[in-house]
Amino acid sequence: MRGSPLLRAVLVLAALLLLLIPLLRLTQGTAAPALADASPAEPRAKQATVHLELLSTRVPFHFELRYLGKVIWQGESMEAQVKKAVAMEFPKEGVDLELKGGWREDGASVAAVKLTVIPSDQQPREKSVWAQKEFDEVLTFQ
Repeated sequence: MRGSPLLRAVLVLAALLLLLIPLLRLTQGTAAPALADASPAEPRAKQATVHLELLSTRVPFHFELRYLGKVIWQGESMEAQVKKAVAMEFPKEGVDLELKGGWREDGASVAAVKLTVIPSDQQPREKSVWAQKEFDEVLTFQ
């Protein structure tokens, strides 16, 4: 190895300082373009009437249906099937609905709840949840 260790350290430090100039130029860019220059955003999905149906294999049952963290339907039913129409957004990408609930009595076997979502002028979509006593599921409808 040739050269002094002190000279090598000075040369490495000088090289690092030279690399600092382009690095600073890359990280300190110009201001972002104004929003007026950006393309217009897609309009949000309009609220439409969506028909909801719950069908349980065991009664009585209680339930709570949430959309975007807000309760859109809740109740307790003595009948196996309940229906409701709600006004909500249903974008073409779909929605996530959280279904919570259960049955008062512990059953010896597993029971099911089927949630049917029927957006206006579209085909019905169905998802089922299976549990013995309580359920808490996020169901995705596209």
